[in-house]
Amino acid sequence: MSVALGNLAGLAIVGRAGNFLKDTVTKKPWANSGLTNVPFVKYIVDFFTDYTKLQKEVKKDNPDDDKIKEHASGMVKNVLSLNGVAVEGPEKIFKGYKKLIEGDTEYPVLNALGLGEPYSTDKDKNKELNE
Repeated sequence: MSVALGNLAGLAIVGRAGNFLKDTVTKKPWANSGLTNVPFVKYIVDFFTDYTKLQKEVKKDNPDDDKIKEHASGMVKNVLSLNGVAVEGPEKIFKGYKKLIEGDTEYPVLNALGLGEPYSTDKDKNKELNE
């Protein structure tokens, strides 16, 4: 019996679900976060969240095209992520190069690396880092 359970625990989703159930039964404080911490479940939940928001937006009298694009791209990202395709990294790099091409030279190094705006709010220090 323990050999079969050990093999099941080797599967990431089954192992995490088992740990979640064990933590819930033993009333661990971190068990309140639920199964949404499991990437597989998170992508599915996010997909259906974007789907319902997309449907609500489309049914409006004056739907916002930007919101429709945002929710549709969110659905595509979640499906691609479920299939193991890295989406967010290349998207950030694409946006960074787009800023460079459009002439945004405030943070050229960060834009080229796809990191976007710096976390620090000290503009002078950030300028020094980019020069």
